[in-house]
Amino acid sequence: MNKNINNKHHIPVLLYESIENIINDKSGIYLDITFGGGGHSREILKKINYNGKLIAIDCDINAIKNNTIKDKRLVLFHENFTNLEQIFRKYYTKIDGIIGDLGLSSYQLNDYNRGFSINSKQNDLDMRMDKNKNKIKASHIINNYSKKELSNILINYGDIKNPYKIINNILYKRKIKKITTIHEFISATNIKNRRLLIKIFQAIRIEVNNELNNLLFFLKNCFKILKKNAKIAIISYHSKEDKIVKQIFKNTKYKLKQINKKVIKPNYNEIKNNPKSKSAKLRIAKKYV
Repeated sequence: MNKNINNKHHIPVLLYESIENIINDKSGIYLDITFGGGGHSREILKKINYNGKLIAIDCDINAIKNNTIKDKRLVLFHENFTNLEQIFRKYYTKIDGIIGDLGLSSYQLNDYNRGFSINSKQNDLDMRMDKNKNKIKASHIINNYSKKELSNILINYGDIKNPYKIINNILYKRKIKKITTIHEFISATNIKNRRLLIKIFQAIRIEVNNELNNLLFFLKNCFKILKKNAKIAIISYHSKEDKIVKQIFKNTKYKLKQINKKVIKPNYNEIKNNPKSKSAKLRIAKKYV
């Protein structure tokens, strides 16, 4: 890991808008499903009293290892949020509120060994959130998926309408030599536009980590661990993520009802201080039974 990586450099997005809306009992149990740099967890700990508890999880073991919060009210798990029901069945009663920030933490982007950033260059084409449980690297996808499969990833996850020239470039290069590094992958795409490269990386990362399917599974089941009137706040950065959140919050089958009529977005000052927050969208729902 890069020596300069520090969770203090991570700026939590829509911090007050999300946390203020989920705290309804200062003695309650709260859950952060994407601990990351700990920004949202810190704010929850400020809001609850000594009898309150915060459960935080992250599928990235480095998020757990890099934790700097020393507070007995915080319990950390290295776990995917799709396994929440098992955790709570074993250890806890139902909970009072959930926060989930679906974006990458700054330390993940800045750790070039992870392969999330287009700046990684000579580093491994990896992109796995959980290296212990996920055996499929981005390099496997790039070197083994068919033309149709790769095209679907860029269209569905990258919002790239016409990816076929990019895919053909990749297919040509991987015939000559296996693509294993970030530099080799960027070179294979033959794309110079930074914004487009970021969209391609995001699409591959979503496929590597099964992010949309995991989110859908979690949202369909999270009401099982929520108390009546408990709230859930989800911050998304991708149009497909936001669509999933919106659809589940509107579906009465899952006993959740969106309480903000319009999606909440960062204001001008937040975007100015943290440009990465520009694409963030916050939706908040309440369990009504």
